[in-house]
Amino acid sequence: LVHQGFHSVSQTKKDNNLAILIDPKYGKKILNDSSDFNYTVGVPVEDTGVFPLKWLGEGSLYQNLLERPSTWFVKVLFSFHTKMNPEDKKSQLTQLRKLSDVCAELKRKLMVELIIPEDFSQEDASKVKEVTLTEAIEEVYKEGIYPYWWKINALDSKEKWVKLNEVIDENDPEVGVIFQCNYSQIEKLPAWFGAVRSNSQSCGLAVGHSIFWDTWDKYINGNTDDAEVISEAEERFQKLLKVWSDL
Repeated sequence: LVHQGFHSVSQTKKDNNLAILIDPKYGKKILNDSSDFNYTVGVPVEDTGVFPLKWLGEGSLYQNLLERPSTWFVKVLFSFHTKMNPEDKKSQLTQLRKLSDVCAELKRKLMVELIIPEDFSQEDASKVKEVTLTEAIEEVYKEGIYPYWWKINALDSKEKWVKLNEVIDENDPEVGVIFQCNYSQIEKLPAWFGAVRSNSQSCGLAVGHSIFWDTWDKYINGNTDDAEVISEAEERFQKLLKVWSDL
């Protein structure tokens, strides 16, 4: 239902840079119809909630990705910290390098969604995450891994973006950076992203469950119907796109 709302909005934007992530297990019907979409489709490759990284499906990673249409990009949730224990660190980097190599061989675009484990949070969590995020990205580059996009939590100041941008420019100035935001913070987006967009043309915005979660809660409790879910999703996507385009 949420996808129907998104799809409806996409039809009003014939030349767009829209994309959507679709779960391969629960969104199989959507993926089967994806050849007709006028937006990009991304599909996760990792097994949900499993650490260290484990791939979805049976058989080799190469075979699984080979069976997907080449137009789908590959998304991986990558939990990493430069100070995690050596075994976990090595395992995570080895798996990510393997995925990166397969994507390069098959000419698939790779999005790395970088998550800093909460175990490493300290008193000034925002500062720690800013520093560790930059350090983690730098270490991934040192391993010879070059994503097509990084997907990271939104940075709430120009200063934080500048520090991150220095590392990115030094390693891969062409890489795209997709900022994850919470829909409830939509009013803060102009302040957060105005400076970023003025200094980079290769950034984007991602919004996940937050755009539909309260609607979903009403739906499963019988307090709304299919048409209202679709309509609300459509309205929210429109609002988000307007905020982004006005930056």
